[in-house]
Amino acid sequence: MKENTSIIWRQFKKRRIGYYSFVLIIVMFGIAIYAPFIANNMPYVMSAKYAYLYDYFYNAALENVTVLLDSLPKQDTLRDKEKEYLEGFNREKAILEQMNQELNRVGDQYDQLAKEITELETAISTARTDVDTDRLYQQKQALEEQRNAVGGEKARIQRDISEHVNIQNMQYNQPLVDVRYRLDFPRLLNNLKKSLRSMRLPVDDTVSASLERLYEKLPAQGAVTVAALAPIRRELATLDPAGVRPHLEYKLLFPVLYSLDLLSIFLMLFFVFILALVLFAPHYLLRARFLLSVALGLFLAALVIYLLIPVLPYQNYKHVLEDNFNQGHDKAFAVFPPVPYGYNENNFVEAYQKPFFVQTDGMHSRHILGTDDNGRDMLSRMIWGSRVSLSVGFVAVGIYTLIGIAVGSLAGYYGGKVDILISRFIEIIMCFPAFFLILTVIAFIGPSIYNIMVVIGILRWTGIARLIRGEFLRIKGLDYVQAARALGAGSYRIISKAIIPNALTPVLVSAAFGFAGAILTEASLSFLGFGVQEPNPSWGQMLSASKGNPLLYWWMFIIPGFALFITVTLYNLVGNTLRDAIDPRLRM
Repeated sequence: MKENTSIIWRQFKKRRIGYYSFVLIIVMFGIAIYAPFIANNMPYVMSAKYAYLYDYFYNAALENVTVLLDSLPKQDTLRDKEKEYLEGFNREKAILEQMNQELNRVGDQYDQLAKEITELETAISTARTDVDTDRLYQQKQALEEQRNAVGGEKARIQRDISEHVNIQNMQYNQPLVDVRYRLDFPRLLNNLKKSLRSMRLPVDDTVSASLERLYEKLPAQGAVTVAALAPIRRELATLDPAGVRPHLEYKLLFPVLYSLDLLSIFLMLFFVFILALVLFAPHYLLRARFLLSVALGLFLAALVIYLLIPVLPYQNYKHVLEDNFNQGHDKAFAVFPPVPYGYNENNFVEAYQKPFFVQTDGMHSRHILGTDDNGRDMLSRMIWGSRVSLSVGFVAVGIYTLIGIAVGSLAGYYGGKVDILISRFIEIIMCFPAFFLILTVIAFIGPSIYNIMVVIGILRWTGIARLIRGEFLRIKGLDYVQAARALGAGSYRIISKAIIPNALTPVLVSAAFGFAGAILTEASLSFLGFGVQEPNPSWGQMLSASKGNPLLYWWMFIIPGFALFITVTLYNLVGNTLRDAIDPRLRM
């Protein structure tokens, strides 16, 4: 296996176009995975005084405390309101019950009169003499007048009920005030302390001491008077941020690291490992057990790194740096990534700026690929959008490759009725247009990048299944498979150890072409509005945003369109080259 993989790799490297295309794809994956270090408005390293951050988080935490404290003296008022609410509600309820009873009585009377009138009409139709007819007709007229009067009374009662119902809905549609609500003061102030300390910033000890004193002075749970809150408010006043600012010193932070999530850290480590395998030991790429073991180890390492990284809530560090310079803190500095813009950093003043290489009024834009309608940097959005396109291709192809291998293996290995049943099912799935089927499913389950990955993976496995089935039908009759069966190997071992490793070569070629198809499918769905939603970037979504005036703002559709064209072309070149390298008849 190792020797065969080495031969294929040498043949692959001889074909320069495919090999360089493969290198470019690896570079694109690297750019997508390391996007936080390439295009970000968060600096690598920053040294500044963070009074700006302290003000923000202090005020946010303190506002919650103040609002809750203000609500406590009103407990008695709320109790009175609840009592008044209940009395009024019960009063209106009794009135409505009385009206409904009267309505039922009048309704019964109205129905009885209608019944008697019906009986008189029957008697009139069967009367034998004119005298009887006239007498019955007069009785009918009298009953009709009485019925009309009762009907008017019934309509009046119904109008009164409707008016009372409207009044009740207007006055009593709010939920009852829960006067039993009590504030957990210790937990509340403890959360305030955690909010201040979660910033990982140097805060003077007097602040912590003041919070401790405030914690001790808290009253027991229950209703609180205004007088009882007076000392608490005085303590809160001593925690004014202006009194803390002089104690804040320069702090060295690494905001980009603080912004990484667990998945990003794992992918960065795993990418380096895969790159090392491609360069030094490509045959290990086909060892699933080895890759799973290393992936698990790298995930645990990423988890440890993630837990060690301090949590710092997002802030606009450009404003923090500007605030430091305005305050005269000349020692403040920051090192930003090569593209110092976030993918959703709006700047409407710079909207629709042309790329750097195009002059506007004799001046060049500071944005290399220009900006969109919200003034967001196109290069940053292209880099972050590559994450979506490449991840959709990788995950979707991975899903439908696994499904195709599993289904095709069963059909090819067991044959007979199992093969017939699975083959017919594959043909039924292939009858449906894949894109429109995906579009229909997405319309029902909702637009999402994860939904797109799963749906593409579930609906496009049929080609891989047919390839694997054909390879199994060819290989399962070979001598080494028969020898394994004669030695007592079970079906699972024969399939996983003997046949699948030798049947994967056409699957790899198909997967390379499948990447391109999955990327185009995601771009099409995002272009139609069923994929990635704003403000998250995607090449297809960026193409959709350029539909307003594509001739005037040409860069907004040319740049993502060109990226899609290049990416799909590279994958197709790699697929063709891999096919030629695997085919012995085409080896040089």
